[in-house]
Amino acid sequence: MYQFIRALLNRFGSHCQVRQKSLSSQTVRSSHPDFAAFAKKFGQLLGILLLATAAAGIATLTSCDLLGGKTDDSLVGYWKSSFGDGFEIYGSYPNTKFKQYDDASKTVSFAGDIVNSPSLTASSGYLIIKITDGGTWMKTVGDYFAVHWKEFTGDTVKQATAYKVGGTNNNGMPTADAAAAEYTVENGYYTRYGDYQRQ
Repeated sequence: MYQFIRALLNRFGSHCQVRQKSLSSQTVRSSHPDFAAFAKKFGQLLGILLLATAAAGIATLTSCDLLGGKTDDSLVGYWKSSFGDGFEIYGSYPNTKFKQYDDASKTVSFAGDIVNSPSLTASSGYLIIKITDGGTWMKTVGDYFAVHWKEFTGDTVKQATAYKVGGTNNNGMPTADAAAAEYTVENGYYTRYGDYQRQ
């Protein structure tokens, strides 16, 4: 910007007659027609530059993801459906925690430690959870369970816990590897997803 203004000054400076008044100051003959035209153009350009700067500032503010609503956000946080149930992911790897809630009062369905290392910014993926609180779903503490998410947009996501109609392993598996192998979409789990909104 400074180079641009300097170029303008150099361009029009040759047309402006400058008379030295003293050793410490100079007086510009503003009555010269070229100087008046320059002043007018400079004022217009300065106004445009100020408007552009203001527009850039507004664009920067509006692009800030203050509410966590962009696709580069992670799943960390509290999520709730229109029915009031929800889930929460908190902490950081390797101590990331998960809680499933029955309702908006955050009655714990089950809770545990996330033991795999999924990308929580991916559009879909699995959480393998070591149960630490059986909650209202009466999961077995120490067993491993799973959650699947998909269609993550940054502020909305579809999520389901592992369940298969007629399945014999719906309550947990003895190891993390067994849970990862068993609780997959391909194996018939996750037939019903909830729609959740970031809170």
